[in-house]
Amino acid sequence: MVGLVYCKSGGGKTVNSTLVQTHKRNILMCSDNSSVVLNNFKREKLDIEKITHCVKSRTDVNDSEYFLKRFDDICNCGKYDNIIIDNISDLFDMWILELDEVGNSKDKRQDYQLVYQNLKRLVRKAALAKCNVLFTAWLDVTEITLPTGETVTRYAPKIPQKILDNVCGLCNIIAYINTGTDKSGNKIWYYMLEGNEKLYAKDQIYNRKVCKPQNIFEMEEKNK
Repeated sequence: MVGLVYCKSGGGKTVNSTLVQTHKRNILMCSDNSSVVLNNFKREKLDIEKITHCVKSRTDVNDSEYFLKRFDDICNCGKYDNIIIDNISDLFDMWILELDEVGNSKDKRQDYQLVYQNLKRLVRKAALAKCNVLFTAWLDVTEITLPTGETVTRYAPKIPQKILDNVCGLCNIIAYINTGTDKSGNKIWYYMLEGNEKLYAKDQIYNRKVCKPQNIFEMEEKNK
């Protein structure tokens, strides 16, 4: 299964995404250094790997360090039950900046097109993986006009508009990270899974409206 969770920067993407099936073997591939927050939490079966390079044409980088190659290797190794990629919004920015640094393209539009295609290829590979893949993303807040003429604010993953539907269409589950309080007044995080005109979300697998972060890829035992 493929999932994507999103919220504003600092809203709990890394902490909550790494709660998925903590009893199994997971790996976090991190591009934005958010993994430092996990020093404050217990994740015994989680491996962490930093994404450092995306541009395959670089001559100063070992092929095994190239992100898509490394992702393929991890998918095929059979070691992990869940791969968490944190985060796809930053990964897009990182890719564009690295292409600019390499400077092989005279037309920057070609750089953007290359990254668009590679991100679509990445999510398609994730959909074919033999393990679960969970992406995180920052929040994009936009004003949209409905067919009725009403203007509303929409929450969606921060992914370029040109490929938003390509990426999200291949994800089985898209969740917005929200917070609330339990009966004791303690803060809790949960995933909103029911989409509407104002919120980009879905759950094709279990048709849930909400779930706990640890249960994104499985139903809670009490509901089975």
